[in-house]
Amino acid sequence: MSVYNPEHTRLLQPREGSGRSSAVQPFPLASTPEHTVSLRRAAFSAAEVIGVSTAIAVLFWVLNPRMLQPGMPPIVVAVGVLLGVYVIWLSPCWIHGDSLADRGLGSRDTLFVRTDNFWCAAGVFAPLSAVLACLLVLVGLLRNPSSFGEINWYRFLIKHGLYLVWAVVQSLFFFGFFMQRLTAITAVALKSLSWGFDGLRCSVVLLTAGLFSVAHAPNLLMMVLTFLAGILWGWHFWAQRNLLVLAASHAFLGTIIHQVLMLNMRVGPAYWEPHRFYANRVLFPFISHWMGSPQYH
Repeated sequence: MSVYNPEHTRLLQPREGSGRSSAVQPFPLASTPEHTVSLRRAAFSAAEVIGVSTAIAVLFWVLNPRMLQPGMPPIVVAVGVLLGVYVIWLSPCWIHGDSLADRGLGSRDTLFVRTDNFWCAAGVFAPLSAVLACLLVLVGLLRNPSSFGEINWYRFLIKHGLYLVWAVVQSLFFFGFFMQRLTAITAVALKSLSWGFDGLRCSVVLLTAGLFSVAHAPNLLMMVLTFLAGILWGWHFWAQRNLLVLAASHAFLGTIIHQVLMLNMRVGPAYWEPHRFYANRVLFPFISHWMGSPQYH
């Protein structure tokens, strides 16, 4: 069998007589050029995971409920922008030297859309999304047989377009940042175990899905759905790293949940008072004009 060496965070070639013709394609970690992950780097990655998670919690649980208070919108925007700059640019590019490809991104020439594996990734995510979409629509029809006929398709398309932007941001955070940092941490944690490459993959995918789920607290239904979706997306993203394709799947399924099942997708304090917290409508008033009544938004 293939031998995983956590010290170098890659799969070694199979031992002679193992019956394997080739090793599983290794995952290029965001580390030094030699793909080594030191204990110091793992510890720093752990601190980043805790710090960024805390900042996200403060943004949604502390600042967002105060959005309507005088002077608060600029503060919320500033915190969000600084957090985004650190997660999307400063940490991966300057601190860790993550490659764009590892994060599912392309070059500046393609506007950071990864094109070299686009169709391969689409060939994996599109069928998965289609099956899940059919299941969601079926659930919607069982809950309300007339739900599909009552869809406002104009609102559906507008919601999907807006959701795609938000899905890209979430993918950058959870699969472009957290997954990278969790890989560095887990590789060192599994150093004394002989789990192999799939053990690392399983561990990181579950941890990433767990963080993705917790970010949707206290909405229990959304936490369950995002945990399951996070596992599926994370597992396939590990092998086919294309962030836009993943985000498209996220936006498509999320819009179906929102517009067909009409579920409350609010998280944080807004879950209990969905009509009170509309930060996006305060910052971007045109959303209300496009979407109409905020009953389900």
